[in-house]
Amino acid sequence: MHLFKVFKACGTGVAGSCAEGTKCSSGDPSFCLPLDSFTNSTEPIVEVTGYGRPIGVVPQVADADPIPVFLACTDAQFSGSCIQFSVGCDFCFALPDGFQNDISSIRMLNDQVGCNFWVASNCVGDGIDVDSGAIFDLSATNYNDRTVAGNCYLRS
Repeated sequence: MHLFKVFKACGTGVAGSCAEGTKCSSGDPSFCLPLDSFTNSTEPIVEVTGYGRPIGVVPQVADADPIPVFLACTDAQFSGSCIQFSVGCDFCFALPDGFQNDISSIRMLNDQVGCNFWVASNCVGDGIDVDSGAIFDLSATNYNDRTVAGNCYLRS
């Protein structure tokens, strides 16, 4: 199970403004994103090859509310359509329609969790590891508009 949050629109032609602690992203359409989504990352990009746990392996149910794990947007610099994920660790999940083969920026929201993003729906083969921080423009990698699934893990 994964939960996600779609961010509200802002900018030209949209009534209202972003709430405190958020900022309107660039692009058209624009979205109100958390301020830390605009902080640059110095973390190196790590490509991975291998496999995550197959789809269908269900994690144990947590006793607490889900914690946001990552933010993904369809355009570079956290613009375009954005989605915030809360997912369990150690299982393969499919990205939702509208985000498969269309993610161009990713930010980790929890420093205790990292995620692999895969080009195959079964989390096998080639992918990119986002251990912490953010990738503002996936076109600098081989994974722009290519990821369809992911698996997250607790960082040690």
